[in-house]
Amino acid sequence: MISTGFSTNWIASFICKSSKGTCSSSSARHLQSTNTQPVIQPIVVPALQTSESEKTNAIAAAPTDTQPIGVPALQYNELRKITANFGFRSEIGEGTFGTVYFGHLSSGQAAAIKRLKQNGQTDKEFLAQVSKVSRLKHDNVIQMLGFDDLRILAYEYAPKGSLQDILHGKFPSLLSF
Repeated sequence: MISTGFSTNWIASFICKSSKGTCSSSSARHLQSTNTQPVIQPIVVPALQTSESEKTNAIAAAPTDTQPIGVPALQYNELRKITANFGFRSEIGEGTFGTVYFGHLSSGQAAAIKRLKQNGQTDKEFLAQVSKVSRLKHDNVIQMLGFDDLRILAYEYAPKGSLQDILHGKFPSLLSF
């Protein structure tokens, strides 16, 4: 149950239907109320009842209570091109969550392109994580440069490898203490 004074942001699926599948941030609606229960129930419940054919824009239509995403959306075709179709020659690593490829973005910046494995995570959960990570700014944290809704993330390229490489393998002499 939603409590009094709860504030939520969402993109309602009926707005996407009326725009013939071209949802945008201008479709976003913001609702804030001191007594939200009577207001939220009639609006949110119909928005969540969608047929299978309406799920084609699942990411655009998914309810979201996250902050804005702090990096640009990247085009899949660009990512495919800069990683040689996600080929083994561009592959620089593989981990539990996916494979990492090297490429240069259209801006010329070197990037580590991580193609995530399907893990049952919903679109809403994926976008919430992208939103959080995209806004992290610290000298000791690799910056996210962009994302694609097909679960592909672009990060700053770290030429000396990952922390795993430094601590346990490729470059053990970098830490002299």
